[in-house]
Amino acid sequence: MIYKPATVTPQGFAKSDMNAVHNRPPVAQLFLVNNSSEKFTMVVNHFKSKSCTGATGLNVDQLDGQGCFNNSRKLQATALLSFTEMLQTQSSDPDIIMVGDFNAYEEEDPIDIFRSAGLINAIPGAYSYVFDGQTGALDYAFTTPSFFAKITGADKWHINADEPILKDYNQEFNPAYVFSPDAFRSSDHDPVLVGFVIGNVRPSVSISNPVNNSSFDAGRPITLTATAADTDGTITKVEFYSADVRLLVDSTAPFSYTNSGVEPGNYAVTAKAFDNVGDSAVSDTVHITVVACQGTGSISAEGYTNIPGSQVADLTNHPSYPNSPSVTASLNLFEYGTELGDNYGARVRGYICAPQTGDYIFYIAGDDQAGLWLSTDDNPANKVLIAYAETAVKPRAWFTYPSQKSSSIRLLKGARYYIETLHKEAFSADHVAIGWILPDGFFEAPIPGTRLSPYTNALISGARSASGDFKKQMELKNVDPDKINTLKVHASPNPSQNYFTLLTSSEKDQPLSITLSDAMGRIVERKLRVSANGSIKVGDKLPAGIYFVEVIQDGQKKRLKLVKR
Repeated sequence: MIYKPATVTPQGFAKSDMNAVHNRPPVAQLFLVNNSSEKFTMVVNHFKSKSCTGATGLNVDQLDGQGCFNNSRKLQATALLSFTEMLQTQSSDPDIIMVGDFNAYEEEDPIDIFRSAGLINAIPGAYSYVFDGQTGALDYAFTTPSFFAKITGADKWHINADEPILKDYNQEFNPAYVFSPDAFRSSDHDPVLVGFVIGNVRPSVSISNPVNNSSFDAGRPITLTATAADTDGTITKVEFYSADVRLLVDSTAPFSYTNSGVEPGNYAVTAKAFDNVGDSAVSDTVHITVVACQGTGSISAEGYTNIPGSQVADLTNHPSYPNSPSVTASLNLFEYGTELGDNYGARVRGYICAPQTGDYIFYIAGDDQAGLWLSTDDNPANKVLIAYAETAVKPRAWFTYPSQKSSSIRLLKGARYYIETLHKEAFSADHVAIGWILPDGFFEAPIPGTRLSPYTNALISGARSASGDFKKQMELKNVDPDKINTLKVHASPNPSQNYFTLLTSSEKDQPLSITLSDAMGRIVERKLRVSANGSIKVGDKLPAGIYFVEVIQDGQKKRLKLVKR
């Protein structure tokens, strides 16, 4: 037997039946198919020839057309069946193929014995030998039914029987010049060719994206795409793995897996494909590096001067916002103040790098009003308001109002998130600060520059660079508030045990609206259409406590703190 070790592997030693009936004992070998767990046994035979030399008794030509030694060939056929049954028992596998020169034509007794036992002739009706000008079949491939179902094709290769003896490989009686070293007349019998698939052919699979040694920023989507095929069936699913951890099962082509929550590190990923009979194959390993975001030490700040009012809406509704800031600078802490000026607004924006994976809580403190927005990634379009200071609080007074605290927000280690603060200042004290509680419970307040980087994403319209000192530049840009706000408000007495008298004056004739709020921001008294120049009594029915009065005239606002004893 000659075999290809890349295709099959012998299992154990070859076997031979030493029954005396075999003048040329059959040789058998159990093979394992390399691309599956299937086995089969091949048996090579050469039965007794029809030559009558030495024939006696029942082996003498019985004149029935089967020639001499037909009885021996029948005994060999019966012994061969016993031998193959033993091989099936030893291998626990029913697949047998018997090949060779059986020296019996298709309608002779030995062949009938095979057929009666359930063996199948893979190539019926095809000759393989010519004797005295007459053709017939002496060479066969007989299989068990289980093996026959796996045959993909069978034929006899007519390269010998039809060729003249003059071209024979045996040159004993032939002139040497006639012989050619090719396939023709390499024997006096034609070879039998049988193609078959034993068991299932394993599927093939490879990761088509990303390429090996690709690099990604933490938080960016990583998509694994696998290409899988099965030559003798269908692909039922593909599993994606990182090391030994299964990430996802996809049962529909194109097979892919996407994840945006991959922490920084080096990863080895594979894909495993399964076919319709449960066989599988694993792709080559693809190595991926996920890189952590690094803070650069600062965050961008933009100041908008000469804008009256104390509400963030006064800033966002002003024509100079957002594209015409008076100042662009940088902050090395997520904080600024105090006394940058009056009647200004500011936007602080950039990116924050999460040092841990887990739940974060953000805090904001500001005067007069400030809000904090955070994106789900580094795209400003995905930002949402997470915390705000509706009214003024003291510097770094994180816990004055519930609204200053965000809900718990899940962030990924090493990922970059867009963050933005809007602040509006009218008069007096001014400041903004942002802090956060990390998943391990540590409170960073304000957030240091090591976690921050400026807003410099060139892919997003309106990106600006930041440089210089924000406080100094704002002080230079701000002007005397009286030049833009003619409204003046004074409270007397303050503190007071009874009531407050508000003295108001303005160069404008428009009436005033007066709103009095408690320390929790709740409105406790309101007066509308009050004369612009004069006095008005407020707070006489209020209990002791701290209050804030806001006087508004034609978009101009004044805000005072009142103390009732």
